[in-house]
Amino acid sequence: MEWVGAVGFGLVLLVIIALATSRRKVGSLKDPNTRLTTAELSESQRLLWQQAEHAIAAYKHARGAEVEPARARVLRVADDAEVWVGVVEGKGASERQVLMARLAAEEIREFVNDALTRHPEEQQN
Repeated sequence: MEWVGAVGFGLVLLVIIALATSRRKVGSLKDPNTRLTTAELSESQRLLWQQAEHAIAAYKHARGAEVEPARARVLRVADDAEVWVGVVEGKGASERQVLMARLAAEEIREFVNDALTRHPEEQQN
């Protein structure tokens, strides 16, 4: 029975450590005085691209009443990319990092605009 208590204690300890570690990462992104690391910047850019890809895929497959909400989601992702550039600038990123963020936001906007013009129901109108 002692081993059950030891294993339980170990699991609780691991959960506490994991929560503390994840909270520190999330907190660093929210803290305006903390600079973004290159890893955080690239991860946030990857996630932004992933959101854009998912939103565009959903938009391409949307039909009928689903088209407008899917279109709004795609436009929101493009707007989020532009807001993300402001966050990167506000975090004291280097000039190169800000330039890369702007380039990524522009590419996402072009990607979204291209998807919006190619939707089958939009082309029929």
